[in-house]
Amino acid sequence: MKRRLSPLIVALGIIGAFLLTPILHEPAHLTAALIFGIPIDGFFWIDPNLRVPTVYLGVTEWSWQLTLTLYSGGVFAGTFWGAIYFLLYRRRLFESSGAWWAFGAWISVLIVWQLGQGLMEGSLNGLYLDGINQVFSTSRLMQISFMIMGFLFHVTFTRHTLHRWGRSSGVEDTTG
Repeated sequence: MKRRLSPLIVALGIIGAFLLTPILHEPAHLTAALIFGIPIDGFFWIDPNLRVPTVYLGVTEWSWQLTLTLYSGGVFAGTFWGAIYFLLYRRRLFESSGAWWAFGAWISVLIVWQLGQGLMEGSLNGLYLDGINQVFSTSRLMQISFMIMGFLFHVTFTRHTLHRWGRSSGVEDTTG
């Protein structure tokens, strides 16, 4: 039995996943800071100047605890979306309709984007913070690249589904 998903539900799911991502990402930084004993001077989701959480003010030296706190947001959110993707893939939902496939593509984008975001915040923090307010900064272009890689991952991972849809739509398979 095929599971159908209407395009309206997919659109709402994509919007919901987008809105849920910072709810997963930002508290992961705060939680890691609390676990590792990093002084928390203030915590902001995203203020009008688009500054991300300031949880480490007053920290004067670099430490492994601070490094893990910086990585934690993207790693946690990316892992969460990875688990969701794996469950949907195991249930073969991406094969059931184009709408499910599109939802899977968005979840895949979120996985790689968030893991990449964690990498940038942890390893390239200065570069990340310098480019946060610039549209075509290096860090913004890296984020877009991570999103594209996520989409390409999904296309590659579900290529058999796309191939099957091509045959079922009456398009002749000439690949032989």
